[in-house]
Amino acid sequence: MINKTVKRVIVGSINVIKEIQGKLDIKFYKSNYFEYWLRLSMPYGIIENGVVVNRFYKPLGIGKGEWVDYKDYSYSILDEGFISDQKYFYDDGTAPYSNSQNFKAYMTKINSFLSEL
Repeated sequence: MINKTVKRVIVGSINVIKEIQGKLDIKFYKSNYFEYWLRLSMPYGIIENGVVVNRFYKPLGIGKGEWVDYKDYSYSILDEGFISDQKYFYDDGTAPYSNSQNFKAYMTKINSFLSEL
């Protein structure tokens, strides 16, 4: 059940940018806003205890700042046992906000991850 909550949060983030862009599919767009949105609202990886984090290593939607207790953000924690190892969807060399090719590869990974939830 928790996985469905994580999925809704990610799909909600995708829908926000679709609405802003006025398109059915998200398109790569080189801008500071788009980069910040990706870093803040979309998954960077899954760390210990199945916590889905953004590029700031915070729960999805939480920006830079002080330390957070992940347990307070259950919407960003996967069901126990869903994933056993840490997983990252991109690194500095494949950042989805750097070019359209990286963005497409990232979205393929995200859509695959969403289908597993």
